[in-house]
Amino acid sequence: RSDFAAALKDNFIYVFGGFNGRELSTADRYSIDNNIWEDLADVPTKWPLFGHCAITATGSEIYIVGGNSGSVDVFDTGPSLSWKNPTYVRDMPEVRRSAAFVLMERYLLIIGGCDRKGAVTASCFIYDFLYNHWSSTPAS
Repeated sequence: RSDFAAALKDNFIYVFGGFNGRELSTADRYSIDNNIWEDLADVPTKWPLFGHCAITATGSEIYIVGGNSGSVDVFDTGPSLSWKNPTYVRDMPEVRRSAAFVLMERYLLIIGGCDRKGAVTASCFIYDFLYNHWSSTPAS
């Protein structure tokens, strides 16, 4: 399995999507304490996740961003272990995969990466969680 996203939360490693001979929509978690893998509900997106990133936020949420879709998906690591359909998070303005993702205070920065056709870009997107707004900026 390659090209997946992973995040550490409360002694569990969460793994989302990737590639294993085909693009995957699976979600799994590994218990560091018990050395056990557990299958979770598949990612509820139209496209499998490939070339994306998982970002751990405060609370029980993990944001899965980018990849071959422009969606922003949210997984709740609380007791329900379920996908949320948040109306408070807008999808990305463009598909961006294999990019760098940075969470900084209330902002999510997406730097570089490739578009849906695989063309490399140096542009940046900035998402403001407070105002639920995407903006873009050139890399220079």
